[in-house]
Amino acid sequence: MPPSSEKAATIDSRAIFYGDDDGSWVIRDSRLNSTTATIAGKVSPGPPIDGGARAWLFMLGAFVIEAVMWGFPLSFGIFAAHYRDLPQFRDDRSIPVIGTLATGIPFLGAPFITPLMGRWHNYRRQMIWAGWLTCAGSLLAASFATKPWHLVVTQGVAYGLGFLVLYYSLLSMLNEWWVKRRGLAYGVIFAAAGISGVGLPYLIQVLLHRFGFANTLRAYAVAILALVGPILPLCAGRITERDPQPSTPLDWETIKNPLFWAFSFANLFQGLAFYLPGIYLPSFAQALALTPSQGALLLCFLNGSQVAGQVLVGWASDWVNVVTLLMVTTLFPAILAGVLWYLASRFEHMVIFSLLFGLLAGGFSVLWPRFISLLSDEPTTSLWLYGLLAFQRGLGSVSSGPLSAGLLKLEIIKGSTNPADSYKVLILFVSICLFISAFGGVAYFFPQRKDSQASVRAESPL
Repeated sequence: MPPSSEKAATIDSRAIFYGDDDGSWVIRDSRLNSTTATIAGKVSPGPPIDGGARAWLFMLGAFVIEAVMWGFPLSFGIFAAHYRDLPQFRDDRSIPVIGTLATGIPFLGAPFITPLMGRWHNYRRQMIWAGWLTCAGSLLAASFATKPWHLVVTQGVAYGLGFLVLYYSLLSMLNEWWVKRRGLAYGVIFAAAGISGVGLPYLIQVLLHRFGFANTLRAYAVAILALVGPILPLCAGRITERDPQPSTPLDWETIKNPLFWAFSFANLFQGLAFYLPGIYLPSFAQALALTPSQGALLLCFLNGSQVAGQVLVGWASDWVNVVTLLMVTTLFPAILAGVLWYLASRFEHMVIFSLLFGLLAGGFSVLWPRFISLLSDEPTTSLWLYGLLAFQRGLGSVSSGPLSAGLLKLEIIKGSTNPADSYKVLILFVSICLFISAFGGVAYFFPQRKDSQASVRAESPL
């Protein structure tokens, strides 16, 4: 029975995941890739999805924002190595926490910010502007820091909060513009930070060496204003006006599905491990007696290889069994960390590790939309599930900062005089977490969930 127009308008006004090529809105069973009902709501159909000038211009704007504003915290390893050499910050335990907060808060805050995207849909552009200015202002404030906790509050907490508000407003718009090709769209957007990471760490290294941390932070604040400001007019949702709607409760039956807990298990442990190489590669390079420039180059290789990995996994997620991709993006990076990074003693070893780890592990978060499509086709629940997966990722990321600082104090080789040996426990931690994450794929073989297995196969024919 078709839904009433009133009910249809309610569903449509919150549905940022569903649309059809002719501009009409539909409810889809994403697991079977079939249309189950057409919605004749009151909202204007708007421009076409999955293509057209408006969709591609939005993609361009989102790409620039991702590259400039998310690429910065992902390059924190360069700042961390520099801060440890400054008298006012030297060897402070809170230094790693700065980077983990800046990268973790946008994930931890996801369950709290995503309901606002539906309830105050008409103010998403204002949220983007507010987040943009907050991020720039936080770096300006950080440039005046004289104690480590100043950096934690500004470069860590404030930057993370600003990006949280901006980013999820942007993603909710992205889901309106790209539906059938969403896996590829997410892959391209996520790859933007990797592209900026090819040159950004080296640029930051040069700026820190020549001008110091204060002027470097001020210069990047100006860059955020100058590079992102002009493209903000491109960042508009496909549906521009609608009445605010109350949040719909999460479908608790969905999170009882063993697949949800399996994906959550994999997601949490992958988040514990994924960001640590980016934070510690520059300082590990110094422990190997490599130059700061070589350390920055390793970070460039790591970030750059993620570009290919995210685009490739994003494209493949529309066609390949998602459980297979989960295993590829966790099990193989675990082996790389436990063998290649652990035994590395030369620059060439670290180059190979950086390239392969970024290529294989970098695409894991691109799988989230496919995980969600296996669990629910209801728009509000789907949005909440994305927020929950992001929260889990952030929980792992933020926890990894204090944990890694403590792990660096443990000795696996008693009395060793090799500075690189102090990283052995940390490297094993990364490898073990990724091995544990890979076990999330065993949910595919749960005998009591053959219906879920069928959904996986229907979603990913290969």
